Amino acid sequence: MKLSLTALLLIFSLNINAAATEQTLEQALLSIESAISENDSDKFNQLIDFNLFIKRVLSPLSSISKANKQSFRKGFMSSSSRFSERLIEGLKNAIATRLKVQEESQTIRAMYRFDLGEEGYNYLEFILVKNKQGDYKIVDWYSHISAEYVSATVSQLLVFALPGDGVIKEFMRIVNGDKQEIKRITQALAAFSQSRDPRPFVEAYEKSGDVIKSNSSISMLYLLVAGQLNDMAIYERALRNFAKYHGKNPRFSFAMVDHYYFLGEYGNAIQAINRFERVIGVADPALYFLRANTYMEAKNYPESIKQSRQAIKLDPNFEDAYWTQVNVQISMSNFNQAIDTLKLIESRFGYAFETTDFENEAVYLPLMQSKEFKQWLP
Repeated sequence: MKLSLTALLLIFSLNINAAATEQTLEQALLSIESAISENDSDKFNQLIDFNLFIKRVLSPLSSISKANKQSFRKGFMSSSSRFSERLIEGLKNAIATRLKVQEESQTIRAMYRFDLGEEGYNYLEFILVKNKQGDYKIVDWYSHISAEYVSATVSQLLVFALPGDGVIKEFMRIVNGDKQEIKRITQALAAFSQSRDPRPFVEAYEKSGDVIKSNSSISMLYLLVAGQLNDMAIYERALRNFAKYHGKNPRFSFAMVDHYYFLGEYGNAIQAINRFERVIGVADPALYFLRANTYMEAKNYPESIKQSRQAIKLDPNFEDAYWTQVNVQISMSNFNQAIDTLKLIESRFGYAFETTDFENEAVYLPLMQSKEFKQWLP
């Protein structure tokens, strides 16, 4: 069947428009990645449609007055740069890995894993829409640690920052409970939002009853704040509390990995990682690496090797997985295999190992005492 010239031109036009759309989206994603990698909050600020973000913040707050909403909108727009600075600061020096991009209800969801070094990983999904100019802009983002959109977090903090009994009225709509107890926690949260001193909020939360502690948003905020206090006792209490009320919810699986790991409940930690993997729907090498480390701690060395190999198969440049293999091979007294893995690390990542590189780490002592090591690095 022959196509008319008009039909051919239409098809060609559609193909060109589709290609242009894909290119625009890719440009937006690359801009997000470069802004974060360069710690450039001004650049990131330009990628956000704050009008649509504010609309998402205000939409669930039905009992807040129009005047308060307008005041918030004006204040937020005037200080939007500080909002971007906080996100960029939280991801400072993070290595971003794009995991998946999918279209959902005329929006784009772009999921990233951020490697924060010793602080572990964070998983964020940026929500983008195309504006009238054909540019993709961020309108929100979802944290898989808190299992909440940033707009929802800001909504609740806005409630706490408002003066008068409207705070209690709105908060009572969110959680039903004793009015005085809710008043104490909201006052502590309001003070926290103003002074950034978390201690009154931590104290108020720990004195609260089941009604407050069963609220996932407040408990997650307590958990995140506790993690920043450099007090392991408070952080472990926060983890135990969160596990008690929310540990079985798949949304919070990633937040529970630390809890089970600290307790030595490695089977539960593995299950939490598996649940989180199902939630994000991505075969992520970092999750295989976390499983490999957990199996190593549980002394299930064959499974640890299996998981680390899968991480490397998914990403041959995932260096941490190689080091897990080395540690497991040493634990199994497979010194030749450990040295082979170290040689692979040298060739792939540009190391040139010397004996002194292994002297200050107890884990390498059995390897250094072996004849295989002395033959490799005499």
